[in-house]
Amino acid sequence: MLLQRVVSSMISTRKSKSAPMKSPWEQGPLTMRNLCTCDDELDQKLIEVISACSRKFISGEADAHPCDNLENSENFEAFKAINRLHCSIDVEALQLKSENIARVVPEKIMSLRIFPTLDMQMIAVGNKFGDIGFWNVNGKQEDGDGIFLYHPHTAPVSGFVINPFSISKMYSSCYDGSIRLMDVEKEVFYMVYSSEYSIYSISQSTHDVKSLYFGEGIGGINMWDVRAGKSSFLCDLHEYRINTIDFNSDNEYIMATSSTDGTACIWDLRQINADKPAPLKTVTHKRAVASAYFSPSGKCLATTSADDKVSISSGANYEDTCMVYHNNQTGRCFSPFRGIWGWDDSSIFISNTNMKRGVDVISVEAERIVATLEKILNKSKILYYYMYSSCYDGSIRLMDVEKEVFDMVYSSEYSIYSISQSTHDVKSLYFGEGIGGINMWDVRAGKSSFSCDLHEYRINTIDFNSDNEYIMATSSTDGTACIWDLRQINADKPAPLKTVTHKRAVASAYFSPSGKCLATTSADDKVSISSGANYEDTSMVYHNNQTGALISPFRGIWGWDDSSIFIGNMKRRVDVISVEAERRVATLESDLLSAIPCLLDAHPYNAGMLAGTTGGGQVFVWALP
Repeated sequence: MLLQRVVSSMISTRKSKSAPMKSPWEQGPLTMRNLCTCDDELDQKLIEVISACSRKFISGEADAHPCDNLENSENFEAFKAINRLHCSIDVEALQLKSENIARVVPEKIMSLRIFPTLDMQMIAVGNKFGDIGFWNVNGKQEDGDGIFLYHPHTAPVSGFVINPFSISKMYSSCYDGSIRLMDVEKEVFYMVYSSEYSIYSISQSTHDVKSLYFGEGIGGINMWDVRAGKSSFLCDLHEYRINTIDFNSDNEYIMATSSTDGTACIWDLRQINADKPAPLKTVTHKRAVASAYFSPSGKCLATTSADDKVSISSGANYEDTCMVYHNNQTGRCFSPFRGIWGWDDSSIFISNTNMKRGVDVISVEAERIVATLEKILNKSKILYYYMYSSCYDGSIRLMDVEKEVFDMVYSSEYSIYSISQSTHDVKSLYFGEGIGGINMWDVRAGKSSFSCDLHEYRINTIDFNSDNEYIMATSSTDGTACIWDLRQINADKPAPLKTVTHKRAVASAYFSPSGKCLATTSADDKVSISSGANYEDTSMVYHNNQTGALISPFRGIWGWDDSSIFIGNMKRRVDVISVEAERRVATLESDLLSAIPCLLDAHPYNAGMLAGTTGGGQVFVWALP
C-alpha cells in the first residue's frame, strides 16, 4: 500500500525522461451516476440543485453551445461590468460557524472553487486520488448534508473552470493528463482533452470563454479551442511546471503565470513568440512560486512562494514590487499556500501554519499582516463519527456512532499494546502487536499491507511526524525509542534513522506539534528531548517516573507548541518541562486532584484544554478560565 502511494505520486511530466503516463479512463462520456460514490438519490439531488440554478441564467436554444449561450445572453455585458467592480468589507466581521465546516472528500485536497452564483452556495473540491466533491453549504441532513462525491479522474485534480452564465458545465483538469467537462444537464463527464503529460493548472479568461488555458508538462502552456476541439496555441513559458494561470480583468490580453522554477511572469498574449517567449514582467523568488493572481481591478499582482515571501507588484507596468514575509512552509502533507485577493485591492488572504490554524490578512498598503481570522475557528467543532480501540486481548474494534455498533476490525492471538493512525493516511491503522512487532492494516481492504519486528520487546507507542508523512516514531520496553522512514523499512533488517537509548523501558515517544522535536519518557527517570535536522541533538531531563505496578507509566506529552512538555508527578500534580531550559519550570496543582495523574492528552483544536486520568479511574480536565 505504501509502495503504491509512493509510485503513484511520481507523475510523469512533459520532457520527462521516464515513460509518459497515459490515462486509463476511456475517452467517451462517463455517466455521473456511474462515477458517483454516494447514493443515486444524492446524485439526482445535485443535478436538480445545479440545473435549477442554471436555468435562471441560460438563454437561447437548448442545443446551443455553452459559449453561445453565454455570449447571446442579454446579461453578458452586465456580467463583464460586474467583473470590474469591487468592494471592501470589514474583515473582523467575518465568522466561522461549526455548521459551515464539513469533510467533503477523503485525503488531501488539491483544488477548490466556489460556484459563481448567488442562487446557491456550492463549493467544488478535488483531492489527490481524482475524486471531486461538491458541498451545498445550505444542504439538508436528509440530502447527505449537501455533500456529493464523484470519481472522474485517476490522479490529483489540479483545477476547475466554471462559467457564471453556464454553471451546469464545469471543467476539471488532472495530473493524469485529462480535462473533463461535467455537464449536469446531460448527466455526464465528457473527455475534452487527453494527454500523455500531466496538467497542473487550468484557467479561462472572462473575455474569451471559447478557450481553455492550461499548464501542461514541464513549463508548457496550451490554449485549447473548445468549439474546434483542438489546440490553437502551444509553447513553453517556464523551465518547470506552471502552477497557476490568471487573467487581468481590465485587459483581455494580459495573463500571469506562476511556476516551480521560482518565477511568476506577466505576458501579453498578442506578443508571445512560441520560439522565444518574452514576459512583460518577471517576479523572481528563491524557491517555487505556488500562485500569481491579479487583484480585482487588475492593477496589482500577488505571488506566493515557498521562500516565505508574498510579493505585491503594482504600478503602470507592475514595476513596483514589495516582498512581505509570511511562513509558507506547509511541508509535503498539505497543498502549498496560495494568497488570494479579497473583494478589492486592499487585502490578500492566506492561510497560516501556526497552531491557531487561522487565515492571515495582508494589507497591501501596510505591507504586512494586519489581521488573522482565528477566534471563531478555534471554537468551532469538527465532528468525527468513528473511533478505533485496541486491546491486550488482540482485538481492534471500530465504534461507528452513526450505525450504533462496535465492529470487529481485527483479531489476533497476540496482544496489541499500541495503535495509531497518520493524518496523512487515514486508510491505514498502525499497531504494535506481540513482542516488538508492528502491523500496518489496510482498513478498506481489511487485510495487513505490511508487518515486521521493529523492537526486541513490546511497542508502547506509535507516533507520526506532522511535517513528513513518511516519518514514524516508536517506543519500546526494550529501552529504545526509534525514528523510522516508512519508505526505507526492510522487513528482514529494519534500520531506524535515529535511536534514543535509555537504561530501562521507554513508555512513550511523541513528536512535537511542528515535527521538529521528539520527546521520550522512560522508567530510568529521564525525559529525553531530541532536535536538529536529523534529531541528532539529544538532552536528558531528570524526572521521577517510578509509578510502580499499580499505576500506568508516565508519558510526557507536548502542549500546543514546541516549547513545553506536560507529565504527571508522584505528588498528584502535573509538571511542565521547558524545552529551552531543559528542566521543570512549572507545576499544575489543585486540591481537587486526589490521586496521581498518569496519562495525559492535549486537545488538538482547543489550546489550553488538558485532560488526564488517575489509576483509580478518575478523569480530570484543566482548562483556561
